[in-house]
Amino acid sequence: MKRSARGSTMIVTLVILTVLSLIGVAMSTTLRTDLAITSARQWLSETRENAEQGLVAFVRLAPDELQPGMVRQDYDVENLAGNPAMLNTDTIDITVRELFCGDDGSTGSGNMMGAGAKRVWFNIESTATGDATGTRAQINLGASRLAPPDACNY
Repeated sequence: MKRSARGSTMIVTLVILTVLSLIGVAMSTTLRTDLAITSARQWLSETRENAEQGLVAFVRLAPDELQPGMVRQDYDVENLAGNPAMLNTDTIDITVRELFCGDDGSTGSGNMMGAGAKRVWFNIESTATGDATGTRAQINLGASRLAPPDACNY
């Protein structure tokens, strides 16, 4: 084999080896990025689930807290008796705000005259923060309940 043929074979081999090495590095980087994205999605999903569990715990364990005249009240889910176990050690805060108190808008309630049943509407906001992961999820729930006839006079 001639010397020039050996040299060109070596150059072609080195070029192919370089291209294959670059493809391998790119695939490795892509795989690492995909794993990081998948982990972040899982952490966020767990945090969102914890925020939902916080809402469930509040509605199930503290329904009497929703009273007319509540402008804003903050709760810590950990302090609610019978709190369900969360998926991880997220901090879950519940904020309750009264949105409106007035005549019930149901058909036949007499709301045109203002003499019907009273209803109070709330926004219940659950914010879960992943202590270890740094993720944060916020879920809002609208709730209403019947109120005494003189409850909305403030």
